[in-house]
Amino acid sequence: MTPRRRIPAVLGILLASCVAPSFGHAQDLPAPATIRGALTADRSSIDIHVTVTNPGNQATSAARLEIYLSSDGLVDAADHRVETRALPPLPAHADRVVDVATRVPPLTPGRYYVLARVAPAGDEGSASPGRTLWGAPLALGPDLTVDEPVGAIEGETVRVRARAWNRGTSASDSSQLAVFWIGREPTTGTAQPLGGLAAGDSTDVDVTLALGDLPAGKYQIGIEIDPAREIAESEETNNTARGTTDYPAGPDLTVRSLSGEASAGAIVVDDTVRNQGNRESAPCGVSFFLSRNGLLDAGDIALGYRVVPRLDPGAESSAETRLPLPDGTATGRYFLLGKVDSSRAVDESDERNNLTLAATPIDLRIAQ
Repeated sequence: MTPRRRIPAVLGILLASCVAPSFGHAQDLPAPATIRGALTADRSSIDIHVTVTNPGNQATSAARLEIYLSSDGLVDAADHRVETRALPPLPAHADRVVDVATRVPPLTPGRYYVLARVAPAGDEGSASPGRTLWGAPLALGPDLTVDEPVGAIEGETVRVRARAWNRGTSASDSSQLAVFWIGREPTTGTAQPLGGLAAGDSTDVDVTLALGDLPAGKYQIGIEIDPAREIAESEETNNTARGTTDYPAGPDLTVRSLSGEASAGAIVVDDTVRNQGNRESAPCGVSFFLSRNGLLDAGDIALGYRVVPRLDPGAESSAETRLPLPDGTATGRYFLLGKVDSSRAVDESDERNNLTLAATPIDLRIAQ
């Protein structure tokens, strides 16, 4: 009788694994290959498109597809499960497309990743991690924004118009709308109530801002919805808009016209100073210089000045002033410069337009 040969234990285990493959493990599952989630045009629903693939050479085991909305990109108990679909065995190298449409759930406002998880079929309490893929986040909840404000000057005030929106997926409660000036220093503005807005709705904004009490300078208009952040939104960084137009506040002095001619050891200057601002200017002076290069610098000859009286908005002061030439002035061609308020006695909305160059140079012939 031929003795029976014993199969080594290790080899027996290997043979058993070949003839009796186990199912329900990650290596037997199809994998989520692509996932896309998008809000519908009315922002009331989410369309989700998932592609599941079997990259292997054998059919997969039966599985289930779970779709979640997750705030952190990880599948856990805090996630909102959108849907579960059964996945029959998938042939080798085959794909399956799953489309899901769901209403936007009433979640805490914020950004949520769309997750697709393929897990073993059967017991949903299985400890198997499955295979998970996450897509781009969706902003869910109200989202208050405002268009760039546009202002129109009406006397001492500016009428501000803009449009406020709720670009989110759910209605917003009533809030506040703040409109204010943006300048060199913080300023106050005005606030008005803003009623609740349904998802996708908008409302016109019409507010009046006063220029009168602002320190002299140039200002732009700022506007902000829900400045106290009392409404939870899917996006909290887009509640503010800023206009691009500058609005001056205060007097603005400029030398509107300037000319001069040599006359017996002096320069006779004819000038006009205008207050083109929107407030009265205090008295000041306009100084005159002779320059070789047409620029105001240390090499210029200071001729003197005349007094400019207090000027209402839009008012002008004109004068003809005889200014003796300083001793040592040399023969040559000079440019005439005039600078109003060179001592900065007047706080103006624009301090950069006080200097003017006369159009015609002056030729001096100094007797020796």
